[in-house]
Amino acid sequence: VLALALFPACATRRWRTVTLEGERIVNLSTIESQIEAYHDSGRWAIEQAAVAEMARVALDERVPGVAKPAIVFDIDDTVLSNYPVRKDATFGFVQARWTKWAETDPAPAIEGTLALYRHALARGVAVFFITGRPEPLRAATERQLRAGGLERWTGLYLKPADYNEPSIVPYKSGVRRKITEDGYHIVVNIGDQWSDLEGGFADATFKLPNPMYLIP
Repeated sequence: VLALALFPACATRRWRTVTLEGERIVNLSTIESQIEAYHDSGRWAIEQAAVAEMARVALDERVPGVAKPAIVFDIDDTVLSNYPVRKDATFGFVQARWTKWAETDPAPAIEGTLALYRHALARGVAVFFITGRPEPLRAATERQLRAGGLERWTGLYLKPADYNEPSIVPYKSGVRRKITEDGYHIVVNIGDQWSDLEGGFADATFKLPNPMYLIP
């Protein structure tokens, strides 16, 4: 709030306040602190686990009677946490730094979705990963998945190098269409972005919390 002093000739001093647009915007450092507190308190992991448990219930309800049941997972901040590299970049995105991290560092598994992944395999459900990571990172992605305890899958799809649409939805929904056309029945699709879930070809969709970024 900005206070303005008005001094007309021979008049009593008067004040008025003007609310500026910039005063309504939350300070960036405040948002960063809130994200850190959300993570460090354990609330983020608790809420991820709660969503994963709802997905498990939906999977168990839908698997009986389905000939080739499948589950689709996104990867980043769905089964593998990007929190360490994002925090190091003050929750921004630096492509070169992120790529180096993906190629050389482990990514912590997200416990709630790791449990869902293991449960799906135990139920005989085919696991598919559909990620927005580019195809040149396939080897690095496989390494990070296996290091995180996600060692088996039926399909791993990475974004084609020549994909240039403004939204990830056509790519991800197109892959789900292909999986369906191959005879699988996607009973659950889970991701941390709405764009992971839009476009159909799944019985039930589940959105994990992610306050760090938004992908259209």
